[in-house]
Amino acid sequence: MAILFLGLGILAFALALRWLKLVPIVARGGRRVRHVGALLRSPEVSDPEKEAAARTAAIALTRVFLEICWRSAVAVAAALALMWAGAVLNLYSHQEIAAAAVDPIVIGVAVVLSVIAMVVRV
Repeated sequence: MAILFLGLGILAFALALRWLKLVPIVARGGRRVRHVGALLRSPEVSDPEKEAAARTAAIALTRVFLEICWRSAVAVAAALALMWAGAVLNLYSHQEIAAAAVDPIVIGVAVVLSVIAMVVRV
């Protein structure tokens, strides 16, 4: 039963990240970094303009970082709430879920399921 709830927790994590639109936020941050990187390498742009662009990008990337952090925290909370609910319903003990969660196979499957759940378009 612990493995089932771990799987459901992984699914809840991935779906929460998808529902909170994490992937577009990460993509937006990547585009910002590429744009500013190109601007900073450009010989046609003056140093004061480069400095202003770097400051603006730093503020924007800090905002993106904070958005990623709070969305990730909500996704982790969703997974933990699901697993906690199973323990409260006496379907398994906290020790059983902890032992199952650190199994390398479970971790590998968790990573694969999370990536699939976030990338697959439904």
